[in-house]
Amino acid sequence: MKNRNETFVSDILNKTPQLAPLMQEIEGIEFHDESSKLGALIHHMFENAQSTNVSLNRVIIYTLFNCICKTIEAKQGFILLFNNDLFSSAFSLNRTIFELWAAACFVEKTVRDFYTSRNEAKLTKIANKLFAGTRYPTELPWDEPSTDKPVHINEMLAELKQCHPGAEDTYGFLCEYCHPNFLYNMEAYLASSQDVLWENPRFREKITMALEKQFSSLLQALRGIKACTRAILDMCLKEYGVDYP
Repeated sequence: MKNRNETFVSDILNKTPQLAPLMQEIEGIEFHDESSKLGALIHHMFENAQSTNVSLNRVIIYTLFNCICKTIEAKQGFILLFNNDLFSSAFSLNRTIFELWAAACFVEKTVRDFYTSRNEAKLTKIANKLFAGTRYPTELPWDEPSTDKPVHINEMLAELKQCHPGAEDTYGFLCEYCHPNFLYNMEAYLASSQDVLWENPRFREKITMALEKQFSSLLQALRGIKACTRAILDMCLKEYGVDYP
């Protein structure tokens, strides 16, 4: 049985029943198969460190922990905040998930390019940025300072936009809730705190459209992350000549 962190139970459902199918689809997206197989692949690469590709191994670790585990956590956070009527905070997490889709898309392109070109130097450069890149001083797991810069989110978004032309418009919409911009954040706050405003037809129409765009973009991003991480997994399994039922 799903817990409160995985199921929408907000009273907003009574006001916008047309959004229920979107919410149900979002609830239904899970990453169990991808995460369990990537976990098994990580175990394989540690057991076969001498015969596996160090750079590709870093990409595999990044895919599991950053593209999948962080998505699962962010999705749970979105649902938890939304259920507690903290809409603008939930919508900020939606942009995080959208950026994770961009990251997964970028990683898929990186692995696909390596799979066809065998350009080891290019893979190593990108893998180091993904695995160890940081904007703020930090240490690597073996206590040495990281000297790599991360792949900029704009570079990841550029890859996503090439594959999904509507991504730029959606990302601009999601950014309104993360930045200290007034209009959309005020609307979200009022929708969650002033029930009487839902009696105003114009307000109801505007906030319903915003909610539908939020949930549609969240569903699209979750589907995209699942497709990208599945493609990454399949290519890496083939590269290492292993398979898991």
